[in-house]
Amino acid sequence: MVEINVAKPFTLLHRNGDRQHFAAGAHAVDEATANHWYVQKHLASENEAGAAEDDEPSEDGEDKAALLAKAKALGLAVDGRWTVEKIAAAIAEAQAGKD
Repeated sequence: MVEINVAKPFTLLHRNGDRQHFAAGAHAVDEATANHWYVQKHLASENEAGAAEDDEPSEDGEDKAALLAKAKALGLAVDGRWTVEKIAAAIAEAQAGKD
């Protein structure tokens, strides 16, 4: 399960015809639902979400914004919902592959 933070209430119409209503706030959903383009359009930005744990620097002192920028520069497809540790691990793996 993945946690999402909905900024504006909406209803998702699934392929099987089922409707799923999302109120504003946090929801635990499966990964396919979390990655759905319509769901993504209704999620709160990181600034709106106020995720305090994501603002914490990683063990080597880099904050999430710096890690996201580094990942983008490396051409990595990093999800903004990833933790600092997961982003740092992806960067380390990409850099190890270049050596």
